[in-house]
Amino acid sequence: MDHHQDRPDQDRLVSGLRDATIQVLRTMAGREVAYVGLSAMNQFVLKDEACGVVRLRGSVSGLVAISCGLDLAQYLVSCIIGVAIDEIGQEELLDGVSELTNMICGGVKTHLGGGGGVELLPPLAVVGSEYVAQWKTDCDTSVLLFRVDDNTFRVYASV
Repeated sequence: MDHHQDRPDQDRLVSGLRDATIQVLRTMAGREVAYVGLSAMNQFVLKDEACGVVRLRGSVSGLVAISCGLDLAQYLVSCIIGVAIDEIGQEELLDGVSELTNMICGGVKTHLGGGGGVELLPPLAVVGSEYVAQWKTDCDTSVLLFRVDDNTFRVYASV
């Protein structure tokens, strides 16, 4: 069943997220990234140890988030800022997760036609193991699943 049958914005966003995520993670991490698949949820809930969230507004309006385990987040951030994992403090980790979220969403903005009236609001980063974040929406949430080595990386989109 196609959960996005009558939602062209969601289809374009998902396609852009798939391409941008692969490009950003390959470039930043220097690792092979595999797109595993797409699922849909009727809610938007984040539970992984590291998450970044960006709100889209304009011609496409909604929410995009990334999430992964803490180990993968630390590895990706170390690649982005060029320091050893054991030198990354909480501030660098939060900044790096925000930057990674911005890079992926920036790639999507290009995919949506050079931005074409889509504005990215500043990202929110959450790192820790004692939280659950939920966005109340009537729209289905697309969940794109990727593998980076033995780690799972998720991208959520709801427009």
